[in-house]
Amino acid sequence: MVFVPARCARGCGITAGWLADVLFGDPRRGHPVALFGSAAAAVERLTYADSRTAGALHTGALLAGLAAAGVALTRAGVGGTATAVFVALGGTSLLRTGDAMAALLERARLDVTRNGDTLSVTPPSWRFDIAIEADLIEEIVRLHGYEHIPAHAPRGPLLMLARDEAQRSPWTVRRLLAARDFQEVINYAFIDAAWERDFCGNTAPVRLANPIASQMSVMRTSLIPGLVATLASNLKRQQSRVRVFELGRCFLSDAEGGPVAGYRQPLRLAALAAGPAVPEQWGTVTRRVDFFDLKGDLTALLAPRHAEFVPATHPALHPGRTAEVRVDGVAVGVIGELHPQWTEAYDLGAAPVVFELDLDAALTSPVPAFRELSRFPVVSRDIALIVDQTVAVADLLAAMRRAAPAIVRSIDLFDVYVGKGVDDGKRSLAFRVLMQDTQRTLEDTEVESAISAIIGEADASFGARLRG
Repeated sequence: MVFVPARCARGCGITAGWLADVLFGDPRRGHPVALFGSAAAAVERLTYADSRTAGALHTGALLAGLAAAGVALTRAGVGGTATAVFVALGGTSLLRTGDAMAALLERARLDVTRNGDTLSVTPPSWRFDIAIEADLIEEIVRLHGYEHIPAHAPRGPLLMLARDEAQRSPWTVRRLLAARDFQEVINYAFIDAAWERDFCGNTAPVRLANPIASQMSVMRTSLIPGLVATLASNLKRQQSRVRVFELGRCFLSDAEGGPVAGYRQPLRLAALAAGPAVPEQWGTVTRRVDFFDLKGDLTALLAPRHAEFVPATHPALHPGRTAEVRVDGVAVGVIGELHPQWTEAYDLGAAPVVFELDLDAALTSPVPAFRELSRFPVVSRDIALIVDQTVAVADLLAAMRRAAPAIVRSIDLFDVYVGKGVDDGKRSLAFRVLMQDTQRTLEDTEVESAISAIIGEADASFGARLRG
């Protein structure tokens, strides 16, 4: 039989009927069973209240009655070692003993039993947050005070990885372009299908299954459309001089591509220049930026590697003002003036100039090689050759350099002439040849032999003749 007083000694209003309903419910009144979750939880809460009210509730008789009825009033214990807790707390000197930890847990009304270095804790039923050893550690930390836990800086080995001197980082490329008065932009990789068709000639782009907007329905295969859109946006805001670049991925369908099967995702670098070549000032005449301005920027970016520029075509660029960029004989990009059709269609006013190339070409930078400085004089010779106007200077220079002997240090073009004294369809190209040896002074016969070899190759390959 369970004995419950009609009212607590302090007038708390707890009646036998109310407590019976709370513990067991009354199906006749439609009360749910165990409003506290279980009879055991309710009794344990009352036991705790009894200890705080000096026996106002005779829960001893209540517990005895429930025990006789077979109601379990305890939970399974949780155990842990004091050493594990000490380590988990960072080795704080205030909790080096199990007694100190047990005292903290007992303050929270937890039943603690010590067996050597092991603490066994039986939490009350309502402390459902204590189930494993980590919960005990958390409880001790909370009771002990977070401010008493020492904060140790993390430790770990830092290995200095080898860095290839012949490779630049993308950030170095960014800084080089910024130093040449370009500003970086970051555009969406999703673009309008019309841009892809106009600037890339791509009628079958990679389409998005769920685009965020109708004008961003395909993946870009070039960075040029985004730069043109940036220019158009700036022009609408009265920004007449625009010099921007972007470094990002493009997305092309490729059966052998990766890491996503069926797609290739190369990193590319592109730049655009429009408006005045330099900011308006008194020191120089205002002129519009042109192909050769951007070519100079690109040449400086790729230095010390030598870039060749070969006439080419591109859907986005002017057919007569476009060149393919080659480094070490490999095509790495394109440079040119925007096509007049797209300049008018996108209301750009004057045509901007752009370049786009594979990022790897800009990241490679050969390590300078030492060469002994000669103490002997340099011999200089100028030669003027008459060639057809259809002959590319780059091809002529390459042939002359191949034929030059070891004493030739450089061959450079310094003048082009068309007019009186030169036949129609011809032009005169003037080259400066520098020769030097590191061990001795060159003799006249060696110099004349080298010049003859150079002229002979130009004549054999391109029909060039000396200008009289």
